[in-house]
Formats: sequence, C-alpha cells, structure tokens
Amino acid sequence: MKRIDRKEAAALIKDKSLVYVGGFGAASGVDELLLGVSERFEDQGSPAGLTVISAICSGYSNMEEIGHNRLKADGLMDTIIAGHFMLSGEISRMVSENRIAAYAPPLGAIENMMRAAASGQPGVLEKVGLGTYVDPRVSGYAVNNKAKAQVAGSAINDKDKAQVAGGGGSEDTVQSKETAASQEHVGPSLIKHVEFDGEDYLFYKALAPEACLIRGSVADTHGNISLIKEGVYEYQLEAAMATRNKGGTVIVQVEEVVEVGEIPPKEVRIPGMFVDYVVVAPPENHAQLYNSEYRPEVAGLSKVAAGDLKPMPLDVRKVIARRAAMELEDGCVVNLGIGLPAGVGIVANEEGMAPNMTLSLETGPVGGIPLDGPAFGSAINHEALLAASDAFAFYDGGGLDMAFLGAAEVDARGNVNVSMFGTRCAGPGGFINISQNTPKVCYMGTFTAGKQQIEVSGGKLNIVQDGDSAKFVNAVQQITFSGDYARSTGQKVLYVTERAVFRLNTEAFHGDRLFVSPGECALELIEIAPGVDLEKDILAKMEFRPQIAEDLKVMDRWIFE
Repeated sequence: MKRIDRKEAAALIKDKSLVYVGGFGAASGVDELLLGVSERFEDQGSPAGLTVISAICSGYSNMEEIGHNRLKADGLMDTIIAGHFMLSGEISRMVSENRIAAYAPPLGAIENMMRAAASGQPGVLEKVGLGTYVDPRVSGYAVNNKAKAQVAGSAINDKDKAQVAGGGGSEDTVQSKETAASQEHVGPSLIKHVEFDGEDYLFYKALAPEACLIRGSVADTHGNISLIKEGVYEYQLEAAMATRNKGGTVIVQVEEVVEVGEIPPKEVRIPGMFVDYVVVAPPENHAQLYNSEYRPEVAGLSKVAAGDLKPMPLDVRKVIARRAAMELEDGCVVNLGIGLPAGVGIVANEEGMAPNMTLSLETGPVGGIPLDGPAFGSAINHEALLAASDAFAFYDGGGLDMAFLGAAEVDARGNVNVSMFGTRCAGPGGFINISQNTPKVCYMGTFTAGKQQIEVSGGKLNIVQDGDSAKFVNAVQQITFSGDYARSTGQKVLYVTERAVFRLNTEAFHGDRLFVSPGECALELIEIAPGVDLEKDILAKMEFRPQIAEDLKVMDRWIFE
C-alpha cells in the first residue's frame, strides 16, 4: 500500500475506464477522491468519458458540491450504472437531460455483478427483476434515451463497424462510434432474459471496475482498512475484490493512518492485500453523514435513549404509518423503505411494538430505529451491522417476513412505480430485491398527489383540499413491482393510504392465468377511513374502478386519534 494525495489518485484514473465510486446517499461519501477527479478534469480534461458504477449515488438531494455532484462537468462521465440517482441532484438532472447514459439495475444485483467478476464468473442468474422494467421483455434496464441509443448502437453489424473505421456510415453508425467505449461495458448483454431448467431468469453480466474509489475510517501502514466509524457497509469489499482480481487500481479514502497492528484483526473489513493506495482526507471531505456532525450512535458505538426521540405529529403520514403497523406480527423480521415506511419504525417505537419485531435495512443495520430522509440507510440503537451484500443475500432468499415500501403510482394490475417520474429516473434502489422476494408487502403512500390539506381530528379524516393528481392510474409509467409476477407466486400485497386500503386479489383469477384482461382489475378495496365518502373521495379520484369487498370495513378510529 502506498499513501498518496487526491491529485495523485486522480492521475491514476484512465479516460473511458469503468470506475466504482463509493458512498450510499448521505453516508460514507468519497469526497476527497471525487474532488481530486473533478479538479484534474477541470485542469487537464482528464479523466474523461468515464463509466461510473455506484450503489446509491452519494448526496443529500441537492445541488451542493458534495458526493456524486462533484462529477457534474460535461464530458467527465459518459455513463452511470447505479441503483439510485436522485440523492445526487446533479446526476439526476444529467440523467433527465440525456447528458449521460443511465442504467438502473436492482441494487442487490449490482453487488452480485461485481462479486461474479471477482470470482471469475461471467455473471449471475437471478429471478430478481422478472416482470419489472429491468426485464428486457418489458422495457429494459436502459432508463434514458442516451442509454437506449447505446444499447441499440452496440448491435451494429460488422459491416457498419467497418464503415465507421473507414470514416463512412450512417448518422446512427457514427453515433455508435462515439459511444463505443461505454458499449463495451454495458450494451444489450448487461442484463438478458434466459431460460434455465425450464424456468425464467435474468442474467446479470459480471462487472469488473478498472478502478474503484471507496471509503474507510482508518487504514494501517499495510493498507488494512477499518470501517469502525461508518454507519453503513456498502459494497467497498466487493468492489475492491472485483477491481483487484481484474488488475485494476483500488484507492481508499480514510481519515487517518495508524501503524500496522493498531487495528484489531476483527475490525479489518478490507484487507490490505486488496488495497493499492490510501488517501487521507481532511474532516470537511470525510463526513459520516452529510447532514450532521459525527454521530457515534450511527456507527453503533453508543446508544440514544428512546425517550429522546421526537414522536410523529398526528397527521396523514402518521395515519398511514399506524395503519400499516397494524400488519406487524410478533417476532417478524421487517424491512422499511425510505420516506413514509420509515414511520412504521417510529410508530412501533412510540406505541410499544418495537420489542416484538426485528427491523432490517438493506445497508446492513439489524434492529434499532432507521433514520429518515436522505440519511436513509443509517440507523441508531441497532443490534448488529451486516454488510449490504449479506443483507441482500438474506432478502433474495426470502428471509424477510414483511416489507413496508413506498408507492408513487399504482395501477389496475397491482403494478407499482417508484423509479420513474416524467423524465426523472430515480432508480429502484433495493426496492425490486425486497418487494419481489418477501412473502408479505405493504405499499404506503398518500391517495392523491399535489397540494392538499387533510385534517386528522375527532377520530376521522377531513379532506379540506385534495391533491389534483391521481396516484391510482390505469398504467404506471414504469413497472418497479410487477403485480402479475406477485400473483403468480401467491404473494400477499396491501396498498395503504390515509383514506383507503386495498389488497392484491389473487383469488379472482383462474389457474395459471397471469395477466389482467381489459376491464378487469386486480385491486380490491377492503377498508375506507371514517369521515370520507366512497364515491366522491375515493372512486372519483382513481383512473380505474377497483373491486369492492363485500364486507368493506371502516378503518379503526384509534388510528385517527
């Protein structure tokens, strides 16, 4: 291991290379390394045309000079492959404006693609993603027009390639030449549908970074890396192994270097044999979380009294969280998504449910209380901290009992969209892995979108001003969860809003008949809130008419008190 500075580190990144960039939203960003890369590009125009792989783009949902936002200069990046983009405001905008090509595999699959490269495998077979937009038979993993052009361009025939080499060819062929470097990394073979032993699978191609920029807490003089102060264990180890085993360069940002032997062996997360270079970052470029000072409780090094946590105010968000929390069962292992679902953990803590269940986050925390907002993925008072790769292995094998996830759009087939909004692609994060493999899933969201005023008082709901956009639509813009696939596996699915609860009805379909015919609906309305009108406040605000349960119930009044 050699200790270098950020300028020397940036000089090691070659043009048009495949680079893993660490960080997970607000946590564990590699700002010192990214600052070095952006400075070198500004001064020398290199490295240029990078294809970047990341788990969750680092940032805090803004345009500040932090995290992946430091890669915003036109020409520095050509392509990004990530589970989620929107926590980096600049990357999200670049994807929307087709300034870079974007691919959004499931978060758990990204780790498997790198682990496959580390072990010398061509890729990995998974059922994760079947029936969703990731499946090439649905719409495909290329999520903006530039990426779709890359995929199409990589299929040019040998004659076209020869014409390009000779300076001829059509406009489309010339465009293919411009994206040739990125096509080598992605193209139509990145994710393919295959049949194996009579069953459908998706094949995720191995990805071996030529360089990786990752984060640790402490390094020793032999390059051994501890993550003792980190609140999440993302894909540092997998990226380092994949990069090292393919002859690439592994660069780790840390806050200090100590003598060999000072890090207890059990604290070494990344052995020095995987590490080429270490860069020591100043505190301002090595935040544990972008939105706060260092918090030892996030790293699992201290506890916070549960009574010190602020209760949720009684509003629409709490109503949804309370109704969803009613689905909890004693002893269940549960995953909570970002946003509204995080409220289930808060409500469970407030109302004495927390000791009866185990919370799990895809970033690794087990137990405790998850942080909300852009800091999602970190937790406090957790009992253990798995690596994200181990958490996804557990999820993909069906280890969770329940999951509570958000829903931006729901359609008549029970499909859910959380990944595409107009031209803005968020990416699925771990949503596809979790939602597809958990036997019971509860989707949570407000019933309508837009400016609204809804009061909760007197044990009922009072809709003063409703949102002007429907969230229950004829067809979702992008299928992040497939209702058809869920029915084929017998999965139990609920959709919880402040005024109505639906379930995915599998009983109305016959045998192996998977798809909903025109005019049919897979959603059944089973509960409505006290104080709302069925026709005016629910059915009139949906683009399709759901089935209505014969024993339609009123939601428990205590939820609204």
